[in-house]
Amino acid sequence: LKMRWKEHDPPLGEVPTDPSAVAQMRIICMAQANAVNSLAAFKKLSEADRQILSVEMSRTACAGATYSSTAEAVQGVEAFAPGGPAFLVYYGPALLQNGGGDDECVLKVLVEVYREARSLYPLGSSPEESTVTIRVDTIKEKP
Repeated sequence: LKMRWKEHDPPLGEVPTDPSAVAQMRIICMAQANAVNSLAAFKKLSEADRQILSVEMSRTACAGATYSSTAEAVQGVEAFAPGGPAFLVYYGPALLQNGGGDDECVLKVLVEVYREARSLYPLGSSPEESTVTIRVDTIKEKP
C-alpha cells in the first residue's frame, strides 16, 4: 500500500500515518485512475463516515495483525479493537472506478455497505481471522 502511494502519478504527498491511513491507501489502489478524485471525496466525508471506512478497511482477517502504517495511531482507540469478521467488498474497486462521477456519493454508498454489513455481523460475532464477502455488484441490479 505504501509503495502504491509513493509511486502514484500525480504525487499524493507523504504517506499518511493517521488512523485513516490504510483506508486512504486502499482507496487509491481500488480507484486506480480515479484515485485523486476518490481521495478528495474521502476527505469531504463526515468524520463518522471516514471512521467507518478507516476501521473496516483496516481489518486484516489475521489474528493479532495490524497495518504498520496505523499501528501506533490506533493503539487504544476503541473503534479499532480487534475482532471479526473482516469484510471483503467484492467488486469494490469497480464501484470506485465506475461510480458515475459523484465520488463522494460513491464513498457514502461504500460506507453504508460497511455499516449494514457490521449490523448483520457484529464485531466479535466471528473469530478475528474470519471474512465475510459482500457483493456490491448486486446493488446495481436492484430497481
